[in-house]
Amino acid sequence: MLLFIARARGAHPPAKLEPGFVASGVSVEGFEVHQAPKTAVTVPADAFSFPAGVATLPAGRYDIQPLLDTGHTYSYYGVYDGDLAGPVQRVRLMRGGRVTLVLDRKIQQPAPRATSAVRLFSVKSALLSKFYGRPFRLRASVVLPVGYTPSRRYPVVYAQNGFGGDYTGGFELAGLRTMMHGDGLDALVVVTDSTTDTGIAQFADSANNGPWGRAFTTEFIPALERAFPVDARPQRRFLWGHSSGGWASLWLQIAYPALFGGTWSSSPDPVDFHDFTGPDLVSRPPDNAYFTPFGRPWQLVRDGTKDVMTLRDFVLFSDAEGFRESQFGSFDAVFSPRGADGNPLPLFDHRTGRVNPAVAAYWEANYDIAARIERAWPSLQSVVAHKVHIAVGTLDTFHLERGVLRLDARIRRLGVTPDITYFPGASHFSLFRPSTGFEGFHWAFRGMAKAAKESRK
Repeated sequence: MLLFIARARGAHPPAKLEPGFVASGVSVEGFEVHQAPKTAVTVPADAFSFPAGVATLPAGRYDIQPLLDTGHTYSYYGVYDGDLAGPVQRVRLMRGGRVTLVLDRKIQQPAPRATSAVRLFSVKSALLSKFYGRPFRLRASVVLPVGYTPSRRYPVVYAQNGFGGDYTGGFELAGLRTMMHGDGLDALVVVTDSTTDTGIAQFADSANNGPWGRAFTTEFIPALERAFPVDARPQRRFLWGHSSGGWASLWLQIAYPALFGGTWSSSPDPVDFHDFTGPDLVSRPPDNAYFTPFGRPWQLVRDGTKDVMTLRDFVLFSDAEGFRESQFGSFDAVFSPRGADGNPLPLFDHRTGRVNPAVAAYWEANYDIAARIERAWPSLQSVVAHKVHIAVGTLDTFHLERGVLRLDARIRRLGVTPDITYFPGASHFSLFRPSTGFEGFHWAFRGMAKAAKESRK
């Protein structure tokens, strides 16, 4: 159960309470419930709340909106199919008192259907079905190029979904087919899906999520390339992704260098664990996750040049929404060893920010892309020089340009000038907006179009 709470302002409650990333004045409180939806629910004393819950807020009038997060997916998807929601309700809270709320609407989202521009595809994964102990399918939406004809063999672009995305992203991407064609990219674009119960698996083999990399490369890709008219030569097979998808696409190119002809990875999640959105996880001992060695809070979210949310507040906010499937919960699931209780070992203590040195060492040894490149440099030199293309805004919303700068410097020290594009003043999101001329899309489309043209030679 999630409660979104804001101090009442104006004559009427707002239509919706949006917590968002920034300090918007909305508190979140979350707790598990096991009663039927129509029974009264008591907020437990140990409920997670950020920054405050109904029992600790000062007395006064508040607007509260309830949501029963039935699939435990709010911190990944937001409001989702099957959830029970209620309107914003204006109530008077007494400190430590009771509040009655109404859940009057079941969220129903129609299943996606194929169109003339987008096909749906899925294949059962024997590897992941065995790992999870239940039937498991890998899914995708396939965006067809302008002028598509099944008699032609096309290059293929595997687009990795970012955090909060899934296989349905192709329906949105289909609106850019004309832009792709204008940029010279005539290819099948396969929007993949690595969502799990723990958020996003990022196509990396993992102790907690299972063999996602192997399933993708040995099961999904062969099945898709049998089902569609794909030119299946590695030099005609490309990767593309943004944010968590940027990390996944870069990871796949480095982990399976001969399978793909290049990656276009924008604003990737941390690619050098010397700067994991601030803390240095490689130093011994590793930095505290919440505070710099000088005692200042690590800043995570910024709006333009202004920092608006610390890493600590982001994590505590995620605890209230449901940490398991949140961004940092996903990091634990992908990168951490499995604990004795079957759950991912957390990187750090959520109360203090103290990082577990053994877990940090495991992360760096297995999933630090910069370290992996450095360790395997003789075999990866040509791949990094010719197949790796990275872009990031200089004002990335989550400071991710710092990890890219570190990776840039490490590759240069190895004797190669990497193809890394820095977009001045761009944020994590503005790369793909009209305000920047959709420069993130053009960078990827034109780069892949050039590579596809050269691969015909």
